[in-house]
Formats: sequence, structure tokens, C-alpha cells
Amino acid sequence: MAPSGSPAAARRMSSLGVIESSCLGVAAAVWLIPASIEIVAWPSTGPVRVALFAPAARLWLLLTLGLAVPAVLCYLRRGPASVTHDGDRAALARSLAPLLLLWLWTVPYWPWLPDRAPVLLILAGPFRWAIAAVAVARVATLSARSAGWRPALPRLSRGAVFVTTLGVYAGLGVWSLQSVGIGGDEPHYLIITHSLLADRDLQIENNHRRADYGSFFNGELPPDYLRRGVNGAIYSIHAPGLPALLLPAYAIGGVRAAIVVMCLLGALAAVAVFDVATRLGGSAIGLATWVSVCFTVPWVPFSWSLFPEMAATAIVAGAVRWLVDSRHDSSGGAAPAEREKGPYLWLWRGTCLAVLPWLHTKFVVLLAALTAFLLLRLRHRLLSAAAQLLPIALSSAAWIAFFYVLYGTPDPTAPYGSYADATVRLANLPRSLFGLLIDQKFGLLVYSPVYLLTIAGAWWMLRDRGLRGLAMMLLLTAAVFVASTGRLYMWWGGTTAPARFLLPALPLVVPMIAVALARVRSGGARATAALLITFSLVVAFVGVLWPQARLLSSDAHGIARLLDAMQGSAPAALALPTFTEVDWHTPLLRLVPWLAAALLAWGLGLFVSRQRTGSSLFWIGAVEATVFVLTGSLLSGPFSAAARAETVRLGRSGLMAAANPDQVRGFDYRRMARLDAAGLLSLSALTLEWRSSGTGDDGGSGGPFSLPPGRYAARVWFDGGGRQRDGDLLLSLGRGNIAARAAGPLGNPATLTFDLPIAVRAALELSDPQTARAARTAEIIPLAIVPEPQRLILPAVAIEPVKDREGAYLVYTDDNTYPEGGVFWTRRTARGRVFVLPAGASQMVLTLHVGPNGGLVRIDAGGERLDTELSPNETRRLSVAVAPGATAVPISVEAPGWFVPADVEPGSRDLRSLGCQVRVELHE
Repeated sequence: MAPSGSPAAARRMSSLGVIESSCLGVAAAVWLIPASIEIVAWPSTGPVRVALFAPAARLWLLLTLGLAVPAVLCYLRRGPASVTHDGDRAALARSLAPLLLLWLWTVPYWPWLPDRAPVLLILAGPFRWAIAAVAVARVATLSARSAGWRPALPRLSRGAVFVTTLGVYAGLGVWSLQSVGIGGDEPHYLIITHSLLADRDLQIENNHRRADYGSFFNGELPPDYLRRGVNGAIYSIHAPGLPALLLPAYAIGGVRAAIVVMCLLGALAAVAVFDVATRLGGSAIGLATWVSVCFTVPWVPFSWSLFPEMAATAIVAGAVRWLVDSRHDSSGGAAPAEREKGPYLWLWRGTCLAVLPWLHTKFVVLLAALTAFLLLRLRHRLLSAAAQLLPIALSSAAWIAFFYVLYGTPDPTAPYGSYADATVRLANLPRSLFGLLIDQKFGLLVYSPVYLLTIAGAWWMLRDRGLRGLAMMLLLTAAVFVASTGRLYMWWGGTTAPARFLLPALPLVVPMIAVALARVRSGGARATAALLITFSLVVAFVGVLWPQARLLSSDAHGIARLLDAMQGSAPAALALPTFTEVDWHTPLLRLVPWLAAALLAWGLGLFVSRQRTGSSLFWIGAVEATVFVLTGSLLSGPFSAAARAETVRLGRSGLMAAANPDQVRGFDYRRMARLDAAGLLSLSALTLEWRSSGTGDDGGSGGPFSLPPGRYAARVWFDGGGRQRDGDLLLSLGRGNIAARAAGPLGNPATLTFDLPIAVRAALELSDPQTARAARTAEIIPLAIVPEPQRLILPAVAIEPVKDREGAYLVYTDDNTYPEGGVFWTRRTARGRVFVLPAGASQMVLTLHVGPNGGLVRIDAGGERLDTELSPNETRRLSVAVAPGATAVPISVEAPGWFVPADVEPGSRDLRSLGCQVRVELHE
């Protein structure tokens, strides 16, 4: 037995302390799982927080278990402590130590620090699960190593890389298609493909009129054009190159096959990335670079998205590989493989490059630069140079002729009309560059900081005489392309995933990333590289895990959808820059605290690695990440009045969403006292500023806001005293869907009391524009909130009450229906899905009508098939029994055909494409 003051005893106590602290951290985290914390007021003195905790008795029980478990683990074996026993205890301490990270869960609930740094509340939101996942994964890895598991780094062949990449991309692509379909510009590219297949032309007006897009897109799709051709026909603003590439696959398998083609292009690009990295750093570096680049944003999700960027990326990646392959031959002679194939190889390569302008006009910059640098490599091989140049010259001439034939001018910007003159300017370049790199919604480095390794790699390549020429070629090509693309005002490319416009330039920096990974030596630098790679992979994984949430696709205005989902009640998004507005100077100031935090974290990591040479990369990275978050949070601010008001609104909404009196207890940090149910309701009331729409057509709205199921009172105050106002006060779900209405005339304040059967995202609106322009503030007061475990969870795009049945509702869950006040039409032949909340009814009657189209109407009501054959203009009633106690009855309806009322009813201006009408009645 070692003396109590000996080093061995000290090590035993240290190990025991780590084990106990880890177990107590787990206990605290388990207690905090149902907890939440919200900012419910933010005066000049600082934020006011309210927390919801599980009962205290549960905490004491968990802490007791947390103290007991180490004793069981450490003293399970009886007898005197031996050296082996001490070693087992130390190994156990090392294996459990990563669980110490779970103590970070407690930081948002501390009394003082979160008030000084409210961004730290992000540690109480969904982001905390990333911390837990990292800790548990590390514990599992260390435990496996202790058991003798020693994984060997796999040696993948090019074929394995291709098959693996294609399989991952295709699986995720088909899953995304089934979950959310396609959107943005994707259906516009596909309608061109359909026109090529069906009509053998590029004139798309007839295809849109016939709604040929109905097989791959749910919704109305007007032609996307800015200028008609010289023949008066509509040609899409989008280039025909990608549709032509997709044509064979689309003809065979429709949209699914088209997505597989994109995945194939992505896999080919991945093989090129692997080849380049392997040639520069070896097989291990090739594997690391492939994973770091091809499974992070923006390769994910654009490798299965129907945009031209991935096709261009595959071509550029191939060109980079050609440059790398020939870099060793300074005399201009051919590499051995190239000598065997001669000019035919370069004829094929030139053909690939020649496709670039057909994918998008902006890619002509890449074509010019890459062609020039490859010709420079071929300066002593004139026949190969001519073979490469021939298809490029022919394609370029045909490309110019294409615009002349269609638009009467050789100008490639002709399809854009005056749009290019108004929006493509050098003045946009600074804003675009900052946005493409560090914007919270679309910035490359925000979602994939692994590309920061480009800086180190470029430095090493420029200092290496053998790599300097290659580095200068690649950097110059990337700079020219980014500068050319950055002139566009809408640098983000619409509602899409981050860094779309940067994607074709990323293969140009792959050699820098590979060199950086190959030459990094110090423990701190290796830990930083591992941290950047891990963060990038986790972001991509989370972003594609739930396609329905579209976490990687953000709207131009507002905050990042992924950050909104992860931040909880923290004002993290308000502390990060966004450059989609005209002003780019103010957002740039928000970057300063985070840049300082990053430098401090990096410096500390280097310091720790030098002072403690045996420190693991995991703990160095953990220190860097923790310091970055803590320092950035402390330095962020001050927050504007609008930012504070938005945080309070989100906090009060979060308080309503978490209401569960049976499971959690309220705690007010301002008074350091408990809150009862009435106190929580009073602190949950929302105060909203009335916001102008900016269009002048209406008076704006109050909101949007999110509400859980419950009963509420809404009040709106106006300027101009207490006189009555015209119009109605509406609870709107958007797109004309009204959930509740208070008929005018309206007082001051106007009041609307309403019930919500499910959670919704809504806004207050006023039907009279003049009345709406007089509105100033609004308030949503919760009168009663359905406890969280008792809520009915349904996705809703619209809610309507069922006529003559109090408490009964129709809940519309997709865009395949047109609600009409308790009656709905299906959109074309798409399957419309609706839930009926029967409010205790035992019988449901469905009245069907199909207009001038007869045929078989496919119906499923409550799991019962009710397919019905209807004649043109026939109406039929179907009766369905409602199961006792049913809270929601699903109905799906699919029409046999569709019509446009304006085409069949004289005087009608209704241009909707209608399938089957359904009227719902409920009876005892």
C-alpha cells in the first residue's frame, strides 16, 4: 500500500477525482435534458433569464448515483490496491475524462456569466447534443483501445473511392428527393431537359403551359426568362448544357435518374480530388483530403442537386489533376501515361473543358485560365496542344453562334436583358467576397472551416520551388473566377445551400489542403486541423440528416436556418455577420470578436502543445473549441435594440413551447425565485412591432411568431385615438391561409381570441390596408397552453375550422391542396394530404366533386381505402366511421385529372389547376 503522501497516492486521488467529476457531469447533464433557459426581457441593465428545470429531487438522486458509480467502478475488486489496480484506475480515468465536457451544459444556467455573454445560451440549445456526441464518441474510442482495438488506416483504391462516394451521394440524393423534392432553379433546368426530350427544342413556354413539370415538381412553375428570342419564343434564362447532360438519364428514369447523374459527376470529381491529394502527400493524405472535401459543404448537398456547379466542378477537378500530373516535367515533355495515349488524350480533355461555357456563362473564365495553363504545359508538344485546342475553339464558336441565332446578338449576356447591367458590377465585389467566405447563411468558412487549411498549404507551396508554379496557376485561376463571380449583386445564388458559386473553384485549392495536411507537424497545428475537419464533417452530417428541415438552405434575408435550429434561446445568429443586405461595413464589425477569439484559441492550442508535449490532440482541440466559444461570446455585443427585442420574442416563444407543468419548474434569475404556472404565462406574452411589408400594397403585419397548441388573445393598437377601424383582424399562416378572424369594425385595441389545435408559425394581419398602416404594436397573450407531452404534432401549412363542429379542424400538411373554408381542392393529380381533428365526432362525411374530369378518385381516409369512380361533374358523398378517441384522422385524395376554371367557365379568372373537390362534415 503506497503512503498517503506518495506520488502514487496522489495519482490515485487524481484518477478518482477525474472519474467522480466525469460521473457527476453525466448526472448534471441528464438532469438538464428537459431543462431550457430563455431571455424574456432585455433592458439596458442586461438580459433577464427564466429557466425551466426538472424537479430538484431528481437532481439529488442523480448526483447521489454519480458519486456511487465511481465507488463501484474503482472498488469492485477487493484486496489491497496494487500497481495493476492503480493502472486500471488511471486507464478508467482516461477513458471517462471526455465526459468532463458535459459540464459545459451547465454554463448557461450559471448566475452571472451568461448575462455578460448571452451567446453562451447556445450551450443549452440543440448544440449541446454535439458536445455530448463528441464526448461519447471519444469515450467509446478510448474504451475500445483499452480493450486492444487498434484500427488500421484503410488503403482505398481509386475504384473504392468512386464506389463509396457514388453510393453515399446517391443514397442521400434519393432520400432528399423523396423527403422534400427539388426546388430553387432545379425544376427550371429539368423543364429544359423535358423540352429537349418531348419537343426537341429549347422553347419552354408550351411546356410550362401544359404543366409538364408536374411529374417532378409540386407547385406552380412560371417560365424563368427575362427576354424573348428573336422569334418571339421563350427560352429559359438558364444555360442548356446541364439539361443536355441530363437528357439520356431523364429519358430513362426521370428525375431520379437525373439526380444519379449528378451523383456520378460528384463521384468523378471526388476521384480527381483523391488522386491529386495522393500524388502530393501519399495515400493517407489522399484519404484525409477526400473525406475533408467531398463529404463537407458545399460538395454536400450540391453533388446531388440539379445545378450546373457540380458538373463544372468535376471538369475543373479533372483539369487540376492534369496540371498536377505534368508538374514534374519542367521540360514540357509528356508524362509516361500521356506519351502512350498521345494527342487523343488531350482531344478528350479539350472536349471536357469545352463544355464549361454551355453550363453557365460565368464558367468561361475557368475555361480561359485552365486552357492557357494547360497549353503552357504543352508548349513543347504542339500536336497535343492543337488536339486540346480544337474542340475548345469549335465549341466556343458554336456557343457564340447560339446567342446570335436565339437573340440576334453574339453577346452571352443577352438572355439576361438589362438585368446584368444593373446587378453585375465591380462595386459588389467586397460585399460578395465577405459573403461568400464568412456570411452566416452562405459563407464557405462558416460551414466548412477546413478550407482555412488553404492558407497554410498555399504558403508552403509558394515556398517550395517544385510546387510554386502549380500554386501560382491555381491561385490565379481561383482569384479571377471568384472576382468575376463576385460582381453579381445576388452573390449567394438564391435560396440554396452555402457557397454554391464557389464550388467550381474549390478543386483549385485541393492541392493546398493536401499539402497542409501532409506538412503539419506540431501537436497544436495537428489538433487545429483535426478540429476544423471534424467541425466541417459534423455540420454537413447535421445539415443532411433531416432533409425536411432544409438546414443548409437559408433565405436571403434573416438568419441561417441551421444556426436558428441549433442556437436555442441564444442570440448567436445576431452576433454573426451576414452580407445579403446592401450595407456590408456594419456586419463586418461583428466578425472582429470571433476573429480575435479564433486567434486566441489557436495560440492557446499551440502553447498547450508546446508546454505539455504529451497532450492528446483531442484535448488540445477541446481547449481550442471551448476558448473560441467562450471568448467570442464574451466579446460579442453590444446588441442593438432590435436584436434585443428579437431575442426576447424568441425567448418568450420558447417559454411557451417548453410549457410542461408536470415535468419542469420555472425559475426567475432576476428575482432568484421560483415561478408558478401563472407567472410563466405572464412572462410568455409576446409584444410585437408592426412591420411594413415594404411593397406599399398593404400595411404589413405583426410577426411572424411561433405558437404551441393552446388558447390565446391577440391585441393590436393603432395611432389616432379610440375611433373604430374598418377591416378584419386576421391570424394568418401565410399564402392566404387564415386560421382565425375578428370581424370589424375594430376598436383600439383590436382584439382576437383564438384556439390552436397544433403548433403553427403565424402572423397578425389586417384586411384593410389603411387600417393596417395605422397599426403600431401588437401583443399575443397566452391564456392556456397545452402541456408539451399532450400536444398533437402535425406539420401544417394551413388550418381551418370544420363548419358546425366546435373544436374540429382541417389541418393541411402540404401544398397539394387549395383550402377554401372547410372545403378544399387538390392540385392537379398530386396527392393532397389533410388531417381532420374530429373533436369527438363518430362519423365523417366526404362530399367529392371532380368538375369536367371523370375517372377514378383515389382516397384513403383513416386507413380505409375508398377509391371511387366519378363521372364528369358528378358529386358523391362517402361516409367514414371515426375510431373512438381518435384525435386526428388522415385523409389523402388523388384526382384522375385536372382543369383550369378560367378555361371552362366563362368569365372566370381562376387560373388554378384543380383536381378533386372535397367537403368535410362531422356528425355524432
